[in-house]
Amino acid sequence: MYAINAFFYGGSVYLSRGQSLRSNETVVRLLNMNLGWAEDLYRKLNQLSHYLRLESDMRQDDIEAYHRRAHQAQRLIRRLDETAGQLDLYQKSVGAAYLQTDKLFGCLNQVEWVWPDDDELDEEEPGPSAGYADRTTFTPRLDHEVEDPGMLGSLAKVNPSLDTLFRRCLAFARDMRLVETVYRPLLENYIHRGRRFPDEHEAARAYADFLAHHGRGMPARTLFGGGSAQMTYEVLEEGVSGPVLCEAYHFDTLGAFLYQDFFHGLAHHFLPNRCKNCGRYFLLAGGKYSDYCESPLAGDESKTCRDIGSRKKYDEKCRTDPIWLAYNRAYKAHYARYMKKKMTAAQFERWSRYAAELRDMAEQGEVDLEDYRRNLKL
Repeated sequence: MYAINAFFYGGSVYLSRGQSLRSNETVVRLLNMNLGWAEDLYRKLNQLSHYLRLESDMRQDDIEAYHRRAHQAQRLIRRLDETAGQLDLYQKSVGAAYLQTDKLFGCLNQVEWVWPDDDELDEEEPGPSAGYADRTTFTPRLDHEVEDPGMLGSLAKVNPSLDTLFRRCLAFARDMRLVETVYRPLLENYIHRGRRFPDEHEAARAYADFLAHHGRGMPARTLFGGGSAQMTYEVLEEGVSGPVLCEAYHFDTLGAFLYQDFFHGLAHHFLPNRCKNCGRYFLLAGGKYSDYCESPLAGDESKTCRDIGSRKKYDEKCRTDPIWLAYNRAYKAHYARYMKKKMTAAQFERWSRYAAELRDMAEQGEVDLEDYRRNLKL
């Protein structure tokens, strides 16, 4: 139900329908969702999964509550499907239509004995001729005195389907919880602690430190949600410049996919990061490291968070760094001379290039601070 087929090549993930995503694009999407409800949903759905299992010796109060609990569980499963539908990962692979089906009702509609007599149905339910495949009223008719072979056969048919459905839904809810409890602290406190793309040694140290503090002795794979993945080598026909040989995976859970995708992205410098201006996560895709995204500002779409961030970083350096403080003062003084026509445009441009080179040398320790300040005035 939430299984994923994916090809990994370079910094991209190619899906079963020929669509593609960038590595860690799904993690970014999940980090920007409000998933605080996932833990409570997991707890409730886990409890309902036990109540809805059909047994020949069910208590009367469980039978009477069965209809209400089935609808409650279906609402929770629908919320999981709605969340999956917000992810390009599923929109581009399984499609939105599949995620809108009432999967629990489909399981319960496998056998006729699950339903009450037709004259017990609510008025809005289908009549006798509609067939039980579309019904949404669920009250088990269980005979406590007689072991009906047909009834027991129905139990054997329905319960495995229910077990499979709930196992997959609970795994999906659990994997969403991991975004907050595992991926967010790993990124914010370890991967980005150097404020740059980590090399392979820095990434290894960050991961080892995270496991030491957060793993609590459990295997790393369990910490990231479990699930399984089957890998083969296959030819991807939709490669960048023709067919390529790549790793093809079948993941049985979202967590299994995120685990592979995250470290694949880390190796290729595709990193989720949190914008220090708007607070939303964005994807750093190689190139220059930044703490600011390129989203337009709410009040001025001609500027981005990165524009604001660059100015903030410059102003901060000019306040706290003696090298940049001296550079900023000298720049303002020379710019004032240019505006008063005491310097030509060519002279100001030559000085600007000279001052920037001198500043870089001072930052690298190649020029003494006092000599640097004195030379800036030339």
